[in-house]
Amino acid sequence: MIDVEKVAAEFKELKRRCQDIKIKNRKLVEAKGKPLVYSAQDLGDEDESGHEDESTKKASDVFNMTLAEFEAQKKAKVDKSAYSMAKLTYDKEIREIRDFKTGGEKSEKDRLSGLVNHLNKEAKDRYQVQKKKIERREKLAVSGFINDKNKQFNQLIDKQRDRSG
Repeated sequence: MIDVEKVAAEFKELKRRCQDIKIKNRKLVEAKGKPLVYSAQDLGDEDESGHEDESTKKASDVFNMTLAEFEAQKKAKVDKSAYSMAKLTYDKEIREIRDFKTGGEKSEKDRLSGLVNHLNKEAKDRYQVQKKKIERREKLAVSGFINDKNKQFNQLIDKQRDRSG
């Protein structure tokens, strides 16, 4: 028959060893910085010519970074919020204004008129884009149809509803 106390003592000893190993591993990670990661280059993932292609290089870079670094890189690439888009647009406009300010051999009056024309053109382009968006929304709201097929389908449903009701 199995001695329950003996099994319980062995289990308790295994739990203690497991905890000791966890502590030891944590200390090793803290001492060395980030844990070692295998590289795709170590596996010999080069093509026949001995040069890596772009995708292999990108993949090996992913293997050599921590999860936190990967998530930060992913967030930086994907961040297309309204604030970041507005900031990028603002920075672009400031660069263009600086270009007009340091226009080289042009006179100040020519640079100023060029800047005014540029800003007016940008404002007009933005207005046109907004106007088209509003017109599309109004057209959809007034007609209630997305396209001709949708219009035909809705007319068919209306006819069937009139016949039955």
